[in-house]
Amino acid sequence: MTRLRNGSTAAIGFAVAGQVADAGAYSGVPGALMRALADLGVRVLPLQAELPRPLQRTALNMLAVLLTRLEDVPSEGSAVERVRLGVRGNKPRVHAGPAMAALRSSAVRARLLGHGEVAMCVQFGSEYRLPARIRYVTYDDATVAQLSREYDYPWMAAVPANELQRMIGRQARIFSRAHRCCVTNHWAADSATADYGVPRERIIVTGQGAEPRPAGSDARDWSTPRFLFVGKDWQRKNGHQVLRAFAHVRAQRPDARLDVVGGHPRLDAPGVTGHGLLSQSDPVAQARLDDLFSSATCFVMPSLLEPSACVFAEALQAGIPSIGGTAGGSSTIVGDAGRMVDGRDERAVTAAMLELCDEHALASCAAAARARAPLFTWRAVGERVLRALAPPGLDVAEFAAGL
Repeated sequence: MTRLRNGSTAAIGFAVAGQVADAGAYSGVPGALMRALADLGVRVLPLQAELPRPLQRTALNMLAVLLTRLEDVPSEGSAVERVRLGVRGNKPRVHAGPAMAALRSSAVRARLLGHGEVAMCVQFGSEYRLPARIRYVTYDDATVAQLSREYDYPWMAAVPANELQRMIGRQARIFSRAHRCCVTNHWAADSATADYGVPRERIIVTGQGAEPRPAGSDARDWSTPRFLFVGKDWQRKNGHQVLRAFAHVRAQRPDARLDVVGGHPRLDAPGVTGHGLLSQSDPVAQARLDDLFSSATCFVMPSLLEPSACVFAEALQAGIPSIGGTAGGSSTIVGDAGRMVDGRDERAVTAAMLELCDEHALASCAAAARARAPLFTWRAVGERVLRALAPPGLDVAEFAAGL
């Protein structure tokens, strides 16, 4: 157990706008990071910045009803049906608005009262604010300012411009009060400085972590190209582009194979096998995903926009290269262990996949993946977060430095 100089145990709050106990929330990142901090000897106190689920749902619906005007809803259907449609359309606006932010802030304050000794926190996301007395670091994979400029995050389009500006202003205030700003990639770090004026020395790039995946390098057949795609959001993760590019690859390499995991449509193309969604909470499904990583020769997910997906860190742990999209911050993870391409450019995606059919190119990128893997474990990320928070009396000199 990590102890401060006075002998007391380091206790750190971990605030999340959502169900803290949900292992799948935010791709499992909060849960993984909390476990990493606990493994480092910190007493982690989960702080749910959200009302109990029934109250949260009721508040969201009531606020959406108050914002609904029938004249803004298509005239077809009954008044009840039109109200329901209006409520559904207003939910993104309400979710991002000041009223819900105030409720979340009140919820996290109430939970802090139950842990009187908490003076330090990790704030995951910017949908709420912590009390002024708390010393905290933020943890984000993107800023609201940069996401508001990206049309491939469709929920942003449902939030009116004035609400977006309020969200940006709230995040700016959160950043300005934070002890340090932790971001998972250099793309978000650049935005924190350019859009919010955060000095670069107050920003820590932590990377994303991954649970260990079997490397399987001894049994892997590198001579037969076997690509792996893993993505729940088929549209944004650019699954259709991967299928089109793979068809071109298959024309030159008939032995190539593509395994697809996630929210994909029906797949019947030659060489392509669909595996559907493999739940993070299902040990059998995760064992199947382990097998796919251990037999793959290259991971491919050239998303239309990707802040920094943990799955690229999983590919590093499995010792395989990745092909990712240039839109976003995933290059922080991939580095020289793969290729970054414009996900909208079919020829570029195809060229990268064909290049990584070559055994020599694969060998070079696989070696880089194995070398980068230790930088992107959850323990390393947890060390960077603790180093950023720098609890008084805790020696963090031996912890991993920012990227």
